[in-house]
Amino acid sequence: MSEALIASLQKRIDDLTGQVAQLNAEGKTRRIENKRIKAELEDARGQVAALTTQRDTLQNQANAGPAELQAQVADLQGKLLARDHRDAFGGVKEFSVKGEDGKESKYTLNKGVSVDDLWTALGYKAEGETPDAAKVSGLLSGAVATKPYLFAPASGETPTNAAGAATTAAGHGVGRPGPGASRSVTLPPAERPSASSVVAADYAKTGRTVPGRL
Repeated sequence: MSEALIASLQKRIDDLTGQVAQLNAEGKTRRIENKRIKAELEDARGQVAALTTQRDTLQNQANAGPAELQAQVADLQGKLLARDHRDAFGGVKEFSVKGEDGKESKYTLNKGVSVDDLWTALGYKAEGETPDAAKVSGLLSGAVATKPYLFAPASGETPTNAAGAATTAAGHGVGRPGPGASRSVTLPPAERPSASSVVAADYAKTGRTVPGRL
């Protein structure tokens, strides 16, 4: 074998040896980098799992809510609903009642009758949407015939014969006679029972008391 061939082969060996060393170094670098990336990936997966668990826990708590908090929310919603309904009734100061002759007269709540007294007598429940003035006026107009002692003609109004004798009695401001009183007797204004006492008397006959009163 000639020296030239030997020199050529040696050079080829040296070149290949250098390439192998370079590839080994690059491979080592890649392995180190891959190991680092793998560690970061595992750490990220752990964080994602922890955050997912935390998210699910918070979501469940938000959806379920403590029983006490839910009760408070329901109580507040009920109070707000009752307030809105009470304001709707309180906002109707006068309403019209059509008599048998087709003429309308203005009525208002009798002196001493509160919205709570009215609700108790009518069995009204503050549920659903808040009634508008027209609906409240309709309820009050219809109640004049069945609960005349709750109402009185508005100032300057002459009562109509909207509900027969019962409405006429209410129009003259005469409350329902108290226990032991003759229904044919018209009491002086100072001695007439208040609407509140009449409501209480009605409930006393059933063995109950007006809600909210001792």
